[in-house]
Amino acid sequence: MTTKPKLPKKPSKKDTELFVLEDGFPITARNLYFVEYLKMNTLLKSKATEVWNAVPESEQRVWKDRISEQKEQQESAALESQQADSSDTSTAVQQRKDTEKQQESGKFRQGPGNFQIS
Repeated sequence: MTTKPKLPKKPSKKDTELFVLEDGFPITARNLYFVEYLKMNTLLKSKATEVWNAVPESEQRVWKDRISEQKEQQESAALESQQADSSDTSTAVQQRKDTEKQQESGKFRQGPGNFQIS
């Protein structure tokens, strides 16, 4: 009786595909670590978890802290943007009020093409 020789398994796509962070990837400690890691190394998808798990806990903590810092910076930037938008809106409202006051007092009139004539 002869047995068929076992053929080697066909490698899965994960075993041959390179690990790549796509645009818009979630901001996690692991992903931030891999942004830096991939600048100097190539990595198979199948090995990504293994590599991350080999990173010492103290270093993982550094990457987790970076997320907190980045979130604070994003919140600060968002707040500044909101304040700038609010300031722009306030300025526009004030300009409109000033124009209305000038129109009421007769200090200027609208010319052709909505140009102001003093």
